[in-house]
Amino acid sequence: MIAGKNARRALGALALVLLLAQPVEARQDMAAGEVRELLKNPPAGLLLLDVRTPGEFAAGHIEGAVNMDALDPDFLKKAKQLPPDAPLLIYCRSGNRSAFIIERMEKAGVKNEIYHLAHGINDWNAAGLPLAQ
Repeated sequence: MIAGKNARRALGALALVLLLAQPVEARQDMAAGEVRELLKNPPAGLLLLDVRTPGEFAAGHIEGAVNMDALDPDFLKKAKQLPPDAPLLIYCRSGNRSAFIIERMEKAGVKNEIYHLAHGINDWNAAGLPLAQ
């Protein structure tokens, strides 16, 4: 009986170690509807980053977004200056540019919690959600 308890404890401890050893996914991909719901009750300090060009941003963006052009050579330098404890909601036109820039940010050491509008502003528009000018 004691051996059985010890074996179960050992298996439980091993399971916990394996669970904790799994990489934590800092990025959460979301559809437009999920983002809309998140924005109804956003996490404290949420920063909404539109990583499209200034021209794309001016044509229409999600209310409250700040433009941080992913094509700017100083993008990563600026990203590292963001408050490290602020969750980020990042999007582009289709989700490709933002996914690429999120990977670059993570490799550069940006540790913020990241929400990603996976199919970008295209998904937002397809869902009939409003844009600010």
